[in-house]
Amino acid sequence: ISAKGDVWSLGCILYCMTYGKTPFQNITNQISKIHAIIDPSHEIDFPDIPEKDLLDVLK
Repeated sequence: ISAKGDVWSLGCILYCMTYGKTPFQNITNQISKIHAIIDPSHEIDFPDIPEKDLLDVLK
């Protein structure tokens, strides 16, 4: 457990507050979801939002 985990968790919370879903909600298979979470090359979808500064924070 480190500060990196805290930052990652905060990002997930902000993503959920912004888009109304978690960043990995579209992945229904639990094993695939775990693989996506631990894969640093996994691309997370960031739909456009009016608040560009918030989008920068999320990314």
